[in-house]
Amino acid sequence: MKKFVSKTDVVIIALCLISALGIFFYAKSLMPKASEMGNTHLADSPTLKASETGYVRIQVDNRLYRMLPLSGEGAFPIAQGKGKINVVEIKDGAVRMLSSTCKNQNCVHQGKVTLENRDTRPLFNAIVCLPNQVLVELLAPDEVRAGEMP
Repeated sequence: MKKFVSKTDVVIIALCLISALGIFFYAKSLMPKASEMGNTHLADSPTLKASETGYVRIQVDNRLYRMLPLSGEGAFPIAQGKGKINVVEIKDGAVRMLSSTCKNQNCVHQGKVTLENRDTRPLFNAIVCLPNQVLVELLAPDEVRAGEMP
């Protein structure tokens, strides 16, 4: 009677499983941890008042990172780990990407977004950093979804 599984088959299957586990753990080690992203919870955002003129929504890797009032001036660093850092500046009713560690610096050169110019800009109300997967949007108060309000 012939065997269905030989020793060679068992060795090949074991090598495939070990390789798959190695690839899985390697890929998992490349993913940034929440502590490396400097994840700021919405509760840490400045308090928003009903009279605010606009909001800045920052998304990292398609997830809400932070929501800020347009009147809350300052520079807000976005540290993602692996050396990826973007700095968003809110000043004088405008938002811009102050600096970025991406090579092409397109996000820095996109300029300021204000409530007055957001409909005439090429990217409208958005500043996009594709290499670092950062999206900054200027929103009017009525454009903010209820779940995003701190």
